[in-house]
Amino acid sequence: MRYNKQMEFSDYNPSESDPKMQTLWLDAKYAEYSAEGSKKTHSVFLIPPNISGPIHIGNALMVALQDIEARYHRAKGESVLWVPGLDHGGYETQVTYERSAEERGITKARHEYRSEQLYTSIEEFVAEHRSTIAQQISSLGASVDWSRLRYTLDEPALAAAHNTFQNLVRDGLVVRKSYMVHYCPHCATVLADIELKKKEVTATRYAISFKQRDSEDAVVIETVAPEQLFSMTHILVHIDDKRYSHLIGSTLINPCTGAEVQIVKSTRDIKWHTQRTYLATFLPSFDRYDYEYAIRNNLPARSYLNWEGLLLERYPGDNLQTAHNAEVEYLKEQGALSAEHEGEMTQMLCKKGHEIVDLIRLSWFLDIDGEQISIRKKTLEVIENEKLHIHPAWRKKGLVEWLHKMIDWPISRQNVWGVSMPVWYLVEDASQFMVWFFDDQDQRHYGNLQELLDAGHTFEVISAGLQRVYASAQVVWTTDPVEGGLYLKETDTFDTWFTSGAWSVFVFKDLEGVDFDSVYPSESVVIGSDLLRLSIARKLFMSVYLTGKMPFEYVYFHPLVLGADGQKMSKSLGNSVSLNTYLDVYGADVTRMSLVSYMDQAHDFVFEESNLMQYQEFVQDVWRVARAYNVILDHNVTAKSAGRLNDVDFAIVRTLRGLGKSVGGDIERHFYARAQEKVVAALPEIEQLVQRAAATGSVSAASAFLQMWQQYLIVLHPFAPHVSEAVYQSIPDKQSDLLATAYWPR
Repeated sequence: MRYNKQMEFSDYNPSESDPKMQTLWLDAKYAEYSAEGSKKTHSVFLIPPNISGPIHIGNALMVALQDIEARYHRAKGESVLWVPGLDHGGYETQVTYERSAEERGITKARHEYRSEQLYTSIEEFVAEHRSTIAQQISSLGASVDWSRLRYTLDEPALAAAHNTFQNLVRDGLVVRKSYMVHYCPHCATVLADIELKKKEVTATRYAISFKQRDSEDAVVIETVAPEQLFSMTHILVHIDDKRYSHLIGSTLINPCTGAEVQIVKSTRDIKWHTQRTYLATFLPSFDRYDYEYAIRNNLPARSYLNWEGLLLERYPGDNLQTAHNAEVEYLKEQGALSAEHEGEMTQMLCKKGHEIVDLIRLSWFLDIDGEQISIRKKTLEVIENEKLHIHPAWRKKGLVEWLHKMIDWPISRQNVWGVSMPVWYLVEDASQFMVWFFDDQDQRHYGNLQELLDAGHTFEVISAGLQRVYASAQVVWTTDPVEGGLYLKETDTFDTWFTSGAWSVFVFKDLEGVDFDSVYPSESVVIGSDLLRLSIARKLFMSVYLTGKMPFEYVYFHPLVLGADGQKMSKSLGNSVSLNTYLDVYGADVTRMSLVSYMDQAHDFVFEESNLMQYQEFVQDVWRVARAYNVILDHNVTAKSAGRLNDVDFAIVRTLRGLGKSVGGDIERHFYARAQEKVVAALPEIEQLVQRAAATGSVSAASAFLQMWQQYLIVLHPFAPHVSEAVYQSIPDKQSDLLATAYWPR
C-alpha cells in the first residue's frame, strides 16, 4: 500500500488554530488548581508584569519557561498551582503615563494635579492594559490559573502590605533617617539604582589650582563640578600611588572658601584612583561613593541640598547648574582656574531623561540589622540551612555576597501612583512641617505649615488638599493615630520593590481552596538575571521575615532579551520589542521555542527574527507529519499490525521511548534549551518512519509511528502546546480528552 497522494495538506495556521486551542483549555478549566487527594502540589507564581503597558518579548521568555515547567508537572500527575499576577509598577508606570500624556499633547506637570486626580488618571490609563496583558499571556499559551489572578493594588495585597509594614514597625525595623539617595528634582522623587540610566556626555573639565598652606607651590585639582568643591573635606592619595604619595600629609587652601583641606592617604580600590590622571577629591555631601565610605568610617557628611535639589549654602536657593556657572566665574576672578578642556563623563538620568542629583534627606528605610531582629542574619541562616538552589550556580555566590553587604533599604517613593504608606505625623509644632496643598479654589500653595496657618489657611483645607508633606526629624509619627489628635497623613508611597519583595508570600495568601502551608514555599521562580539584588534579595529578606522560610526552592536567572539599542527593554524607556509583532506573524509556539533556544547561553541577547525561521519550519513539519496518522489509520493499520518491528524501526522506537525520561530530567534540572533541542532532534526519527511507510508501504514503519506519535506529542507539548494540542485533537484513539492532561511517558 502507498500513502503519498493522500498526504498533501495545507500548512499549519497559528492565527486560526492558536485561539481555538486556548479556548479549549480555558473551557476545560484544566489549569485551575485543585488539591485532590494526596497528589503532590507544584506551586509557582508568575513574576507580575508591569501594568504600564503590554508585555514585551522579554516578559514572554519568562512566561514560556514557567509554562514548560507547569505543563510538565501536570503531565506527571501533580496538582499545579500557577498564580498569575499584575504589578502596579509605581514610578515606572507613572513615568509611562506622563510620556503617554505628553504624546497626546497634555503638558500638565504632575505637581499641577491634585493627588487624587492624578491617581485616577493613571488608574484609567492602566485599566485598558489589564485585559491586554491577560490576553497576551493567554495568547502565549500560558497555563495559569486565571481564577486566581492577583494584582498588587487589589484589596488583599493592600491589606497585606499595610500589615507587613505595621509588623516591621512593631519589631523596630522601620526607621526614618537621613541618608544619601538618588533624587530627580523634576519628577520630585527618590529613585533606586535600577530606575536610572547612564549616558556618556561631553563635559568641560576644569583644572583648579590649590595653593599649599606653607608654600607658594600649588597642586592642581581637576573636576567637572566646581560647584561642589566648597564642600570638599579631604583630598585622597592611594598609599600605592607613587605619583602623589609625597603629598600625603600636606595641607591645601580651598580657593572657593579659603578653608584648609588636608591630603590624606587612602586604601580604597587603587584602580579607581590610578585610572585618573588627577588627584581625587573627597565629597561625601555630593558623591554617593564618598558618602557611603564616610558613613562606614564615621566621617562627617552634611546635607547641602534641600529636598528639591537646591543649595542650602554657598549659593542658597540656586540649582546646581546655576551654582556651577557662578563658581566658574568666581574661580576665574580669583585666578585659580588654570585650564579647562573637554572630556567624557557619565551622567545619571531618570527614565524621563532628567539629570538626577545625590542628596542627603530624610527617608524611610527598612533596617535589615535591627536590634530586636536581624533580617540579614536570619535570611543568611535560612539560605544555608535550606540549601537554596540557583541557576546558574555561580550566581549564588554573588547573591550571598550582596546579602552580606546590602545597606538599609529605602522603601518609600514620592509618587502618587502606588501603595500609600500607613503613617501619620502628629502635629504638635506646625513649624516643623513643609506642606504642598490645593485650596478650595484649586490654587496650589507651598510653605511652612505654621506660616500658612498664620496666613489664614485652615488645617482642614490643608489636610484635605494635601499633595506633599515633609516633616522634620523631630516630628512624632505613628501607624495608629489616636482619635481626636491632629495628624497629617504621609504622602509617600511604598517603593514597588517593597510590595514585590513580599509578593512571594502575599500571592498565596487568602486563596479560596488553597492551604497556604501546602503551596508555600513555591517550587521555583524564573526571573531576569538583572533582578538578583532588587527582586530576589528583597524577596528572600521579606519572605524569611514573614514566614521564617525561603520563598522558593529554586531560582532560575535567565539572560535578558535586549532591545535593538542593546539595552534592557523597559516600557518607560520606550525600547521594548512588541510581543504581538511575533505572535501575529509566527504564532505562539514558534515565538516561544525561538526564545527558549537562547537559554543555552549565559549572556544577554538581542532577539533575532532569523532565529524564528528554524522553529517555524519545525512546527510545519510537526503538522505535516501529523496528517500521516489518520491516513495510516484509514488504511486499517494499527500500532500492533506489524507484530514484531524490523530492526531499523525497533531502534527508532527504543530511542523515542527514552525521550520522555531524558527530556523530563532536563526540565527538572531547568535545562530548558537542552530539553527542547532533544524534542526537536527527535522529529526527524519519526519522519523517517512516515517516509518509509509512505514510500514502501512498510507496515513495520507505520506501526512504529502509530506506537510513538502520541508519546512524542506529550513530550513536545510543554514546548509547543498549540500545534501539539491541535494535532492531538485530530487523533481518533487519543488517550485523554486533552493533550494538556495526558500523562507523561515514563
